Order: sequence, then C-alpha cells, then structure tokens
Amino acid sequence: MKFTTYIITFFLNLSFVFGQEITVKEESKSIEKVTYTGYETTVNGDFEKHKDEWTKLLKNKGKVRKRNLLYFLEDFVFPQITEKLLTGVTQINQSRDSIVSIWLGIDSSDLESGESSKVMNEISGMLYSYVLEYRKSLILFDIQNAERAAAFTSRQHQRLIQNLDNLKLRLLDAENEKLRLEESVKSMELEIEVLKQRIENNQADQERTYEELEQIRKVLEMHKEKLKKLN
Repeated sequence: MKFTTYIITFFLNLSFVFGQEITVKEESKSIEKVTYTGYETTVNGDFEKHKDEWTKLLKNKGKVRKRNLLYFLEDFVFPQITEKLLTGVTQINQSRDSIVSIWLGIDSSDLESGESSKVMNEISGMLYSYVLEYRKSLILFDIQNAERAAAFTSRQHQRLIQNLDNLKLRLLDAENEKLRLEESVKSMELEIEVLKQRIENNQADQERTYEELEQIRKVLEMHKEKLKKLN
C-alpha cells in the first residue's frame, strides 16, 4: 500500500513539474543609476538551495562579487559579453510551496543592436536552462527513489512468495494433524461408549451377584440352623 501511494505521488509530481511552463520574461532594473536589461524567471523550491545552485553555476563562468542582495559578475565567460552582468535571487513566496525569482541582466548601453540581441538570447537561454535542469533533477531524484522503492518491494514480494510456500506446507501439516486428531477423537468416543457400557454392565453384575450372595447366605444360615437342631 505504501509503495502504491508513493507511485501515485510520483506521477502526480511528474505531471505537476512538466505541466508547468517555463516562463522567462524581459525585466529591466535600475541599480546604482545604471539600467540593466535582462530577463527574469520563477521556479518552485527552497530559496537558499536555488541561491547556492545559481551562484555556483555563475562562479563556473566568471567572478561573482556579492553586494547586498545582488551579485555582480565580472570576466564572464560568455560569447559576445565583455560588460558586467548583474543577477539577483529573491524569494517571492515563503509558504510551503516556496517560489523563487531569478533575474539576470546586463548594462547594455554600450552594446550594438546586433550584439544586444545575441546577449539577450544568451541570458534568457541561461535562465531557461537552469530551470529546466532543476526540474529534470527533481524528476531524476523521484525516479531514483521510485527505483529504490521498486527494488525494496520486489524483494518483499519474493519473500512473500517464499513465505507462501512455507505457509502452504504448514497448512498441509496442520490439516493432516487435524485429520489424525479427528480420527483419534472418533476412536476415543468409541472407547468412551464401550467403557460406559462396561461400567453399566459391571453395575448390573454387581447387583446380580449381590442378590446371589444374599441368597447363598440365607441358604447357609438355614443349613447351620438344621445342624444345630441335630445336635
């Protein structure tokens, strides 16, 4: 039952995760009198985990310098990007189903029109890929748990099959013992009836022999009286 409940929950989570559309929207922010053009996306999950994972991803591509709640990125290994990038991770909803906002922007004032388009595509693609990989990791985690649960339940199933064979043998032994005992009970019941009849016969014989003994005693007394008279 527990495994069935887990499987149902797993497929509901699977449907929920892939049923959600990944939305990356344009979002500009003015930071320290500089306008950063960029994109923003939202993702469900733990705020601290997303903050760590997102900044870890960025650190693999360049230098990350934290300032308040924002992160400045320098020497970013990214095609067409030499300007400074700026990113922020914000917790939108702190309830059970926490929603986290991730924003990534660039000071594109010195970018030419063609370069700006390429850079914006790179930024939006990076956000989209992060959310997609995060969702995949959730599904992979659930799949691993499901595989472990399936392996555990399979072993449990095999033990139940083996246990069933043992139970069947024990049942057969019990049924045979029951038949033996039933035959024994029938034999005992017959012996009881025979003994009851013997007791009844014995009591009847006792009464008969007692009466015979009384008659013999009377005859004996009579003969003794006759003998006395002869003397």
